[in-house]
Amino acid sequence: MENFGILALLSPVLTVVLAIWTKDVIVSLFLGIFAGAMTVAGGNPLQALLRLTDLLAEMLADGWNIRIILFCALLGALVGMWHKTGAAYAFGSWAGKKAKSKTSVLLFTWIFGIIIFIDDYFNSLTIGACMRPVTNEKKISRAKLAYILDSTAAPVCIIALISSRVITVMSYTKGSEGFDKLGISEFTYFIRTIPNNLYALFAILMVAFVAFKGRDFGPMVRSEARAEKGFGLFDENKYGTVAGKLDQKAATTNATWFDFLFRLCCSLSARLCSSRSRHGWARLMAKTFTTWVKRWPRCPSERLSTIPMRRKRSFIQSCSRLSFPISILCCGVSSIFRRVPKRLWKESRAIMIPIAMPIAVALGEKMGLSGNALINITVYSTASVMGGAVFGDHCSPISDTTILSSTGANCPHLEHVATQMPYAVFVAICAAFGIAALGITDSTILALLVTAVMFAIGIWVLPKVWGVQKYKLED
Repeated sequence: MENFGILALLSPVLTVVLAIWTKDVIVSLFLGIFAGAMTVAGGNPLQALLRLTDLLAEMLADGWNIRIILFCALLGALVGMWHKTGAAYAFGSWAGKKAKSKTSVLLFTWIFGIIIFIDDYFNSLTIGACMRPVTNEKKISRAKLAYILDSTAAPVCIIALISSRVITVMSYTKGSEGFDKLGISEFTYFIRTIPNNLYALFAILMVAFVAFKGRDFGPMVRSEARAEKGFGLFDENKYGTVAGKLDQKAATTNATWFDFLFRLCCSLSARLCSSRSRHGWARLMAKTFTTWVKRWPRCPSERLSTIPMRRKRSFIQSCSRLSFPISILCCGVSSIFRRVPKRLWKESRAIMIPIAMPIAVALGEKMGLSGNALINITVYSTASVMGGAVFGDHCSPISDTTILSSTGANCPHLEHVATQMPYAVFVAICAAFGIAALGITDSTILALLVTAVMFAIGIWVLPKVWGVQKYKLED
């Protein structure tokens, strides 16, 4: 393995610095990738350029990456069609009538985010589509909406019993060295990680607290104050362009909230079938659900089906509106970020669970542990890795769910990153104390209690010392 030393950090550090300075994420990512290619090429710009094209081609040729890109494009098309038919706005209007205050709207968004637990991508774009009209009306900043989307996406999916991430985590644990010594199934093992995944649990709790109490701190204070005082729901001057503009003028239709919910349930059911099975019946059910949606008598999209060119044009336009986040994802998953800093820039669950589990099993056996005690020590390690992965997902400016949460909320990407970071770091610090208590006491209840105490102290102190008095508004 070739070792590039400190130069391994050049690519990601340059990307982050340029993104903050230029407010242009795509250009910054490209320059960061080019800097990494220059490192690999030994400083030769011509070889670096050739290597860069090869790396991007490899990224697009990778089956997993192209599935992500296609999934995002098609999901964007689905959301766009919800707008075009007016179903998303109808659901938003219905939600606005039920949730009359700003607090109730935020709590409704939080609950909706917990309900859609099957897939974090679907969570971010779908909830953003239906809740933007309501949050706009209540003068809730796009940064706050993006934060709720992001913090009810990955944290919920990582602890839900049925989600796209559960299968991935179980495959990592089952394939790890030492798992066969525990004597339990991978699903039972996953269930035991849920109460010990302190970061995910308290990240969800943090959203509820912010929604209910409204005690913000950090840059979120400024974003919320700007929105409330009419200076704008987001700040393009400070943070750059909006991540992806999915808003479209709703068609004048008879769409109701039921049209949106019916399509949502069909889409979620098809998504669940496709994620739980590799057999053809899943594709058949997805096709059947799609047919039901198109033929539903009250569904306003039936009118569009009589005008094929209009429907195709709307579909293509909806896909193209996600070109900005897809471009970020293309650069973000570029293999240069994995090949240059090999030990520092990898998907953390994929590399850390296979490392943490054999270490935990070996240490447990050396200490004379067996049975339930040995299972506990490995569960604590795995749960800590899973929580750390979600924390990294929240803090990284090129994380997939962070990008799509910015897109779903129509928020400048860097504004979402800047406003969410203090909340994520705070919850991570609280979870770190809880994890330490978990290792010392071997008690999940005490770990939850320690984390809760640190959480209570933080949410009482931080808004006072890092609240509105630290920020000035400008038009």
